[in-house]
Amino acid sequence: MGLFRVVVSIRNPADPQRQREVELLVDTGSLFTWLSANLLDELGIRPAEVRQFQTITGAMLERRIGYALLSYDGRTGAANVVFGEPGDMQVLGVTALESLTVTADPVKQTLVPTVSLAV
Repeated sequence: MGLFRVVVSIRNPADPQRQREVELLVDTGSLFTWLSANLLDELGIRPAEVRQFQTITGAMLERRIGYALLSYDGRTGAANVVFGEPGDMQVLGVTALESLTVTADPVKQTLVPTVSLAV
């Protein structure tokens, strides 16, 4: 799959006026969206808990996670966000894509609206 970037608006769910646009790498292999801890702190987004993650090399690391509102092309969804530390990439993960009801189109290098399935 090709790699590409999109601009997404990140907002504090408790104070939606606090927002910032960020260019993120679309990563359908990442469950969560990873953002700079400094950015999340600036927006007033607070960590809810700490979770463990395994790197591609098998190393274990711990990161704080919280919750943010993400918007793209008129669509808004809530997502778990990881408080990235120096050296961590900023990526838009698959749960955020699902929350926004979009799919990644690597050929056109964009996110495409989709329809959610009902149960």
